[in-house]
Amino acid sequence: MKRLYIAAITLFLVPIFAMGFISLVDQDATVSATENRNLKEKPSLTFQTLFDGSFAKDFEEYYSDTFPFRDAFMNVNQGVRSLFTWKGEDDVTIVDPGQIDHIGAGEHLQDGDLPDSSSSESSSSSPSSSSAPSSSANASSESASSQEEASSPVEVPDDTEVDNHGGVIIVKDRAMELFSLNEKKLTSYTDTLNKMKTQLPSSTRVFNLLAPTSVEFYSPSKYHSLTQSQKDAFDLAYSQLQDVIPVDAYSAIAPHTDEYLYFRTDHHWTARGAYYAYTAFAKQAGFTPVDINDFETGQIDDFVGSLYRATQAQVLKDNPDYVEYFLPNVENEGKYFKSQDMTDGITIHAVATKVNSSNKYLCFISGDTLLSRFTTGVKNGKSILVIKESYGNAFVPWLLNHYENVYVCDPRQGTINIPSFVRDNNVDDVLAINYAFSACSGFNKYIDKCLD
Repeated sequence: MKRLYIAAITLFLVPIFAMGFISLVDQDATVSATENRNLKEKPSLTFQTLFDGSFAKDFEEYYSDTFPFRDAFMNVNQGVRSLFTWKGEDDVTIVDPGQIDHIGAGEHLQDGDLPDSSSSESSSSSPSSSSAPSSSANASSESASSQEEASSPVEVPDDTEVDNHGGVIIVKDRAMELFSLNEKKLTSYTDTLNKMKTQLPSSTRVFNLLAPTSVEFYSPSKYHSLTQSQKDAFDLAYSQLQDVIPVDAYSAIAPHTDEYLYFRTDHHWTARGAYYAYTAFAKQAGFTPVDINDFETGQIDDFVGSLYRATQAQVLKDNPDYVEYFLPNVENEGKYFKSQDMTDGITIHAVATKVNSSNKYLCFISGDTLLSRFTTGVKNGKSILVIKESYGNAFVPWLLNHYENVYVCDPRQGTINIPSFVRDNNVDDVLAINYAFSACSGFNKYIDKCLD
């Protein structure tokens, strides 16, 4: 019996020590081919990172990204997951990707993700007027045309009740998160915005823009029983606002669903989708939006996004998105900061036309940072503070055409004191922009930390 115990203990301990030894001597991977993303780099140990807790957090993320045979284990996991995938009619698949964090931690460009030659005026595909598409865009017509086809509205069959087997629905080559309304959390969100309004100067206008996602426009009607109406959720939220101006992005987006408004492999909207939301904001803010055909444009190819990472669906990997961008019409200079005193800023671009990272969506304002400032050639003395998660990233560049100073805060990255920041910087407008899922998932707790 003793020998049996020894054998059992040995069989248990040997793989653990072997994995530990391999993790010490093997070379860390930098890219995951399975997930199509860059992996976390080993964090630097300093007194500050040790005592503020960030080193432990960053090291945990680094190790979870680089443990031995990670991709092999993930492939096995995906094989098990596929057993719980439900195949429907009409090239529809419903996937349970596990627990999705709809708020997320955010992501920003790292050193090396932005080529030295990249700027808001250089292009990987020779930007041209959007009314006259660039030759490189035409050269990639096969992939672009298939993607534009996929962005057309899905034919709507008769409604049929089906069981909810997962959190993501894949229609042909388009993945969409299934939306569920949490009224309690949505009310907490609007309560926080109302509270913020009371803490700001009476002259400061506060706006709220809730962004719909692709499932509202592209899911076949027979599967609508799996998801709840975002339009109803927005109407509920806007009815609870007090002295906060609602922005109806939904109605501005809906007539244009035959355009490339949402990525198929990622949960975000495109810059074009954000444009129509910007026109709704312009209406409420009292200025005229710039015509989309007046911008220089280009595209960054081969983007496979967050919903591929969540589902590992081969059809998404085989049909990558592209990122369409529009360069601001005004001169601008951007910096991001690690505190609200805005010292020691690091240069960023409102729109980067080359991105080495697999997450091409980071081309917009370099992703998610605590605080950034864009100073523009619009000499009107007006300033706006945008409070957002990543859905705001593609939206912010449109604002540069109307404000002298555009401040952007992602409260997931830390805290600033919003009331004092607004007063100290003479901010005229504050815009809280969030997508449907984060508004119903507790994003307000991050804003709450930034209030008095």
